[in-house]
Amino acid sequence: MKNVDMRFRVKTLIETNRLTPVDVGAKLQKRYFVRFLLMPIKAFLTGIVLSIASWIALDYVGQFALFRYIAGAIIAVTILLGVITVWHVVDTAVTILRRDYGFYESAIVDTSRNGYQLLGIEDGVTLVLFGRKDYTPGEKVLIARMGEDLRIISE
Repeated sequence: MKNVDMRFRVKTLIETNRLTPVDVGAKLQKRYFVRFLLMPIKAFLTGIVLSIASWIALDYVGQFALFRYIAGAIIAVTILLGVITVWHVVDTAVTILRRDYGFYESAIVDTSRNGYQLLGIEDGVTLVLFGRKDYTPGEKVLIARMGEDLRIISE
């Protein structure tokens, strides 16, 4: 999936009948948009909790240079996560406004430790965003595309 425009790839897979466009209800669509937006927000909130914990820990172990560096790194990562979160939310909002998303049906070809390989996209791994987490090869799944991102979803 590297260096290939996902929109072009999806169009090609539809033409070769490996992906089938489907209409989903407004409820499932809204659930997908919310979950997609919440991914980086959860990471940012986790970073804030770690930053607070490291700030508190500095009071107790601040005399050790290694712990100061670790706490500083955690705080720097949290700031970076904040920037990434804002970028992701703005980018997703623009993508939704441009209607650069779609819902498709495909089949699982194989499973791996990291995710699932889909029919026509065997060279990459697709992750489950929400719903069922265990699928078997040959099983039909619902795929959601947001811009260049492809995720497996289920009701």
